[in-house]
Amino acid sequence: MARIVSKSSLNKLIKNLKKKKISIVVTNGCFDLIHKGHIEVFKKSKMLGDKLIVLVNSDNSIKRLKGKSRPIILLKDRLSILTSIKYIDYIVVFNSLTPVNLYKIIQPNFLTKGSEYKKGKLAGEKIIKKFNGKIKLIKMLPGLSTTKIIKKIKKL
Repeated sequence: MARIVSKSSLNKLIKNLKKKKISIVVTNGCFDLIHKGHIEVFKKSKMLGDKLIVLVNSDNSIKRLKGKSRPIILLKDRLSILTSIKYIDYIVVFNSLTPVNLYKIIQPNFLTKGSEYKKGKLAGEKIIKKFNGKIKLIKMLPGLSTTKIIKKIKKL
């Protein structure tokens, strides 16, 4: 079961993992309505390294990014779901619009994102590369996105 790590204890965790030469993969997102596409990203991300850290937008962060009608599922419930996913080792919540400051602390071996993102346009990409990390875009499953699910529900 994944462990939720506070930002204050993140430094200690990362130092410990790096000391043991454990490779770290990071992905991030809102994970507002978790679907099969998210699970595939977690699964493929985990295959790239020893530990997968998932950085999750807080409710306030999602509101600022997606609008006042979001999140659909509140943070405490999203965390409950995420901690039950076997591919995830650690979860860190962030309140900013992007997790760039967390990338500086974690210095992951890999940052993964869904293929709807484009290399060269990712927040924090320069930081990841500065610490010799790699960016891996994971092919998205066709037709699966939280936005598409919400649109479908609204049509019902």
